[in-house]
Order: sequence, then structure tokens, then C-alpha cells
Amino acid sequence: TLVWPIILSGGEGPYAVSVDWGDGKTPDLISQQFPGTFDIKHVYDSPGIYNIVIKATDKNGGIAFLQLVGVANGALSQDNGGQGGDDGQSGTTTPQAKILWQPAAILIPLIIFTFWLGKKYELKVLRKKIEQGERPF
Repeated sequence: TLVWPIILSGGEGPYAVSVDWGDGKTPDLISQQFPGTFDIKHVYDSPGIYNIVIKATDKNGGIAFLQLVGVANGALSQDNGGQGGDDGQSGTTTPQAKILWQPAAILIPLIIFTFWLGKKYELKVLRKKIEQGERPF
């Protein structure tokens, strides 16, 4: 559900407000007697980005427009054009997340080996300094 607060100011009431939600449904018509704040609400059938156009007209014919972008969230689905026969399939599928584990399987041993090699090099440098009579710390 998208809820958006609208503030009517200026002009003279009553006001007629038309809200085109950008999803192809019939625009909502709202009547407000006085200036002030009210909420517009809409439920989208599917997720997406929608261009919302609001038109307000006062009793003298003054017109104001407001354009918004509405983002509807939810599970994406794809219609494969199936007819949904006896097998219970409806033709609509939900995409499945695919986890790519191959990069992790390669990188984790490489990271462990790199730390081991760095530690070995550090010990070699410290031994060399001790053999030369230096104080490494």
C-alpha cells in the first residue's frame, strides 16, 4: 500500500482531486471541502515503479498538478503464458535466488595460504634480525 500525504492550500473549496496511479486503473476522485492535509492511498497489484499524476481543481476552476514517482515492492513474478492445466501449474513463476559459491571456494583457501605465507615471512625476518644481533622489538 502506498500512502502519500497531500496538502491543499490556496484557491477556494470545495476541491476536486484526481489521482492517476500510473497502473492503468481508473483514477481515484477525491472531494475535499476545505484546505488542509489528507492522505491518498493505493494498493498496486504488482511491484514496479509508477508515475503518479495528481490534479486538483478548486471551485473557481483553478488547477494544480503534482507528479510523483511511486515504488511498489513485493515478490517479482513472470507470466510464462501457461494456461494452468490439470497439473496445477498456473503459468506464473517466481525467480529463485542463485548463490555463487565457486568464488568463495577458491578465495578462502587462497586467503588462508596468504596469511600463512605472510606469517612465515615475518618469522624469517625476525630470525634474521636476531641472528644479526638486532633487537626486533
